[in-house]
Parts: sequence; structure tokens; C-alpha cells
Amino acid sequence: MPRNLFERCEVVFPVRSPEAMARIHDEILPAYLADTVKARLQQPDGSYLRARKLLKDAPLFSSQDFLMQLAEKQSRPDRHPQPRIILEG
Repeated sequence: MPRNLFERCEVVFPVRSPEAMARIHDEILPAYLADTVKARLQQPDGSYLRARKLLKDAPLFSSQDFLMQLAEKQSRPDRHPQPRIILEG
């Protein structure tokens, strides 16, 4: 499926609530950075590779599934793996 880069609408807004900032920092961003199911990592040449191809030894983790389980109270915020970041260059 091609990426929709031309008909997108991005919204940016300040987060002023300390509780919301903590939740974004401690729950949401780490979950997305730990994703190995849907995530893609940009390569130096500008192309993208699936995270699971580059992180072959990492367990499968879906941030979307995790966040849905968290919203349904079927998981806890500390149940996501540590983010694995690859830096090349």
C-alpha cells in the first residue's frame, strides 16, 4: 500500500497537562519505538525496511495491539519491551 504523503492533515498542539505529558513519555512513545510488527526504519538512502527484518532477534511487538489492550485495561503500561533503536552512519 503506498504511503499517503500528499493528502494528509497533521495536527500539532501543545500538551500542557503534566499527566498527559507523562503518559506520552512513559507509555505511548516507548510503545511505538518498540514496535517490531508494523514499524519501518528509514535507511541512509531514504528507503524504508520493516523493523522485523532488521531486528530479527527481537520479539514481535505490536504497538497498536498493546495500546488497545492498555485502553481496555487488559495490559499495564510497563508491559512493552524496551525500544530498540538502530543508528547507522
